This record gives sequence, structure tokens and C-alpha cells, in this order.
Amino acid sequence: MTLHARADKEAMDLTVIILTINEAIHIERCIRSVKGLARQIFVVDSFSTDNTIDISESLGAVVTLLPISSPFS
Repeated sequence: MTLHARADKEAMDLTVIILTINEAIHIERCIRSVKGLARQIFVVDSFSTDNTIDISESLGAVVTLLPISSPFS
């Protein structure tokens, strides 16, 4: 069974976690690309100041806020 054929049926037992900070321009496309494959989608956001959180929640993702402590952030 191909991945696309599986997406037409029941979602796999898969949870997707997406790390974000100010990704409003990309988050809708990202969530929609996995929505048919995953049972749950979690967005772990680092206090975005754009609409990332609102968009994610409107698409059914569970949003958690967590500061990212990285030398690259």
C-alpha cells in the first residue's frame, strides 16, 4: 500500500511534532501536508509574535508554548 493510498483511509498511528517560532507563512502548508497521515499534530511554539499559534490551532493542532534554548535561536 502506498503512502498516498494510506492517507485516503484511516490515519496511521503517528504523532507529528512541529517546532516553530514565527512560521505563519509556512505552518498551514506544513500541517496540511501531514494531516491525513497523523492521528495527532502537536506544535511546540517558542512564543511566536505572528499568527503561527492561531493558524495551528485553527487546523486542529495542539499547541504548547516552550522557550527554545538554543545557541541558534
